[in-house]
Amino acid sequence: MSDRVVERVQRTLKVWGRCPVESRPVAPCVAAAFALTLFVVGVLVLNDDYRGPDDDLGISIVLSGLYPDGGQCLFTNAVLNGIIYQLNIALPELNWFLVIERLAVTVAFFSFCYILLRHAPLGLSLACIGFVAYFIMSKCTLGSNFTVVAALCIVAGELCCCSGIMRKAPSSCVAGTLLVTLGFMWRALVLLLSAPFLVLAFAGLLVRLGRGQRQRVKALVVRALVCAIAVGLCVGGALAFDKAVWAEPKWADWLEYNDARYALVDYPMSDYDEVRDELASIGVSESDYWLMRNWITADPDYITSDLLMEVSDIAREPVADRSLPAAFLAEGRHLVKSPLLTVSLACVAACALLLGRKRVLATVVLSLGGAFAACVLFRYTGRLPARVEYSTWLLSLLPCLVAFLTIRPPAPVAAKPVGLRHVTASAFIGVVFALLCAVGLVLKWAPTFNVERIDQFEKSSAFVEDNDLVQRFTEPGVVYVWDTTTFTQLEKQLKYRHLPPASFMGSTTFMGGWTQGSPLVRAHNAEIGIPNPIRGLIDRPDTYFVTRRKEAIEQLTRYLRGHYSKDAKAEVVDEVPLSEKGADPLLVVRFYAD
Repeated sequence: MSDRVVERVQRTLKVWGRCPVESRPVAPCVAAAFALTLFVVGVLVLNDDYRGPDDDLGISIVLSGLYPDGGQCLFTNAVLNGIIYQLNIALPELNWFLVIERLAVTVAFFSFCYILLRHAPLGLSLACIGFVAYFIMSKCTLGSNFTVVAALCIVAGELCCCSGIMRKAPSSCVAGTLLVTLGFMWRALVLLLSAPFLVLAFAGLLVRLGRGQRQRVKALVVRALVCAIAVGLCVGGALAFDKAVWAEPKWADWLEYNDARYALVDYPMSDYDEVRDELASIGVSESDYWLMRNWITADPDYITSDLLMEVSDIAREPVADRSLPAAFLAEGRHLVKSPLLTVSLACVAACALLLGRKRVLATVVLSLGGAFAACVLFRYTGRLPARVEYSTWLLSLLPCLVAFLTIRPPAPVAAKPVGLRHVTASAFIGVVFALLCAVGLVLKWAPTFNVERIDQFEKSSAFVEDNDLVQRFTEPGVVYVWDTTTFTQLEKQLKYRHLPPASFMGSTTFMGGWTQGSPLVRAHNAEIGIPNPIRGLIDRPDTYFVTRRKEAIEQLTRYLRGHYSKDAKAEVVDEVPLSEKGADPLLVVRFYAD
């Protein structure tokens, strides 16, 4: 009996554990990929837990129709923006940004799972699926970040394209082209970031064919060029449309303003004392500089794109102050302090090396080493957010996977094929790692699973309407100007995914953020009667500043004295407690002049 079991296990490992000579049956692979997708997406989407940052909620609000004169967003492609905006206008009951984003994540994850289960070795497939399910999917759903969504779509799409090229499967290339184009429309720069990994994957594929395969290499290159042209036409069309839209004067001013703004708030800058004389020469005081550096720029009469660019050029941190070795050490320390991520990447590398040995050693080292180098470079420039870091590590999986996908006709067999012991070890690592990821998902997020969170796809819901903060700051005729960093507290109440009601937006504007300088914010502010939010704090009755930062109140008072009223004073008229234990209350501030 035991001999029969061992024989069955060995036979299974020979079929599933090694690089498959023939693609596995469709039906079981589709069923397994569907089950995995249903489990992971279901647990993470229908959940009371939430994560930052708030990028996607901001984009969702901009494209929701809550702003007049909207329809575009700085970070996503104009084609995608137009589709989402028009659907929000035509069918206003749903939050179409979230619907389309979740659908893109679902399709990309299913495609990723299906390709690996059908065309890659068991151990490596499960290790990569486990990595994506635990580390990436949570950032696409609970974290709801469009950059990671773009990376998942692009990796799944490029994997489909590579598999289709290798197996002469046009349908797989078509699916891959659509996914890559969709990923590009979510975040164009992610496609550029993926290019070195795709080139490495293709180079590894050519090495895999070996010498004396000139005809096969030629045919493979031709198919790859055809697929690349198809992707290029789709991506190029979306890019051309995007460029045409942003060339319109209506949107060009916003783009110029954002280019000037983000350098000041997103990258290291000198302290005011270090550049005091230069800034003073252009009339920028210490309070002016503090506000610009702290997301408070809603004064279109003074804080213009030209001024922001001039300040940025003066205050930019000198290149000499940066250190590449320091960035290298910082990334190394980060990986040491992130053992789950580091061990997970090691498991993926081990599964690949056990199956490919020397043949894939260079691919694995160059791919993971390239991802590490990219992270070091981002740290060197002064900015490596988690969404970029995890997207980079996800992209690094592509060359490791392409090295083992089914190729038709089969590649030449190595003189010393991989032994059953290595296959078993790889499969064991992959299965155990995938099980641990599944257990981690259940333990971490199953307790907060809630079917009622299907209401996140609705434009309005009782969950939002009944929220205490929403009700407190919804008051007809009164305008609350929110400190941009403080508005995060309300976004947490909305779980970073629910849209605020239109009645709330009628009493709300912001001190800054990436929407400043846009036609939609200008139209919104004019509609609620406060075209200049900072000046309106002292000129307009029933206008209040909402913040948690006492320093912001002090700096804003100095700013108002310097620009609009020498006698400006501030008074905290209300303190709104937060449900979060130990959190500072929201301060409602009235500015006035004696």
